[in-house]
Amino acid sequence: MKILSAYDAGAKMVKIYPVSALGGFKYIAALKKPFPHVSMVASQGITIDSMEEYIIRGASSVVLSDAIFDKEAISECDFSKIYKLAQSATFLGNQAVNR
Repeated sequence: MKILSAYDAGAKMVKIYPVSALGGFKYIAALKKPFPHVSMVASQGITIDSMEEYIIRGASSVVLSDAIFDKEAISECDFSKIYKLAQSATFLGNQAVNR
């Protein structure tokens, strides 16, 4: 399995991609059962609202690029919206980690 190979080769974290297509946070939870010692980064299709569930289920971190860098906001150069999304993600992420 690639997770074990990466870990055995010295990887500090393993990126799980495309996590939403593989089952989302339920997939992370399933992977953590045989690999509780492996830190996992959940990537692809994660929303700011679903990030907490990924952390609760065992992801060490999540990739939120699509959630923060909203395509409409970018096309309109609405950097205020992007900033607010990043603030929200930071706040909710810190809450999830500290639970």
